[in-house]
Amino acid sequence: VSTQSRSRSTAFLSDARAYGGAKLHSDHKIVKTTIDLRQKTKLYKSRKTQTVKYNTTSLVCNKELQNQFHQAVTQQIDSLPTPPNVKAGFEQLFGTVKTAASNTVGMRLKNRKTQHSSDPRVCCMSDERHKLILQLNDNMLRDRTELRRNNNKLKNNINKPLKELETEHANKLADAINNDDDTKRKFEATRALATDKQAEPILVFNADNQLVATLLVTIALLGFATWNVRGLTKMDKQHLLAQDCDRYDLDVIGLQETKVRQFSDSRLPGNHRLLLFDQKDGYHGGLGFLINTRVNH
Repeated sequence: VSTQSRSRSTAFLSDARAYGGAKLHSDHKIVKTTIDLRQKTKLYKSRKTQTVKYNTTSLVCNKELQNQFHQAVTQQIDSLPTPPNVKAGFEQLFGTVKTAASNTVGMRLKNRKTQHSSDPRVCCMSDERHKLILQLNDNMLRDRTELRRNNNKLKNNINKPLKELETEHANKLADAINNDDDTKRKFEATRALATDKQAEPILVFNADNQLVATLLVTIALLGFATWNVRGLTKMDKQHLLAQDCDRYDLDVIGLQETKVRQFSDSRLPGNHRLLLFDQKDGYHGGLGFLINTRVNH
C-alpha cells in the first residue's frame, strides 16, 4: 500500500508504514495504513467528460468583439461548399460557429481553487507540501525517507488549522439555526451542519463466494494492516496476534502464510474474531483475517 501513488484511492489512504517489535514473532514486519472512510465519495466519484466552454461573457459585453465574431462567421459560411443533405449542412454550420468562436471569442478560463482554505497558514504549508510532492515524484532521488517524513508532518500540520476552521464554521451554522427565524435559511443551515451518514457494511466472502463476516464500520478512520505471519497454527501465536491488534490500534488485519489447512472461525482474547481460510496448494500459504470486536457485527 502506498500513499504516494497517483491512483484515485490516494485520498482514501493515509499514513501507510511498516512497524517492527510486534509480540508475534515473524521475519516480516506488519504494514499498517489508516483508511479515511469520510473520503469514500472521492473514490467512487464518476469521471465527467470535460465540456468546452467559450468566453460568452466577453462576447455579450464587448461590442467590437461581437462585430469580429459576426464577420468571421459570415466569411466562413460564404466559403462553405453546398452540403449533400440537411444533416451535413447542420454539421457544417455548427463547425463554422465553433471555429469562429475559438478564433475570436476564445475559451473560458478554468476557475480552480488552489487551496482548500484562504487562511495564510494553510496556503503557506500547502505550497511547501506541493514542492515536497514534486521532489518525491523525481525518480532520480534514491533515498526519499526524509521527504516522506516531512510530507506527512506537513499534512498533519495542515489538518490542524483546517479542523479549527471547520469547527468555527460549524459554530456559525449552529448559531444560524438557533437565532434565525427564516424557515428556509434554518433548513439550509441544518442540512449543511448534518454531514454524518451511516456507513455501509463491508462484506467478507470466502473462496466459494460465501458470506463469512459482516463489518459495520461506524468510525471515521479504519486501521487496516497486512502481515505475513509465517504460520498461525498454534494457539499461543493467535493470542499474541490479538495483543498486537490492540497494541497497534487495528480494526482489520489481513493475514498471509497462515499455513492452516482447514477453515476456522474462532474468538480470541478481547473477543476479536479470527477467520482462517483453508489452503490446498502445499504446506506454504493460507490467508485469513483478524477482525476487531468494535467493527465485527
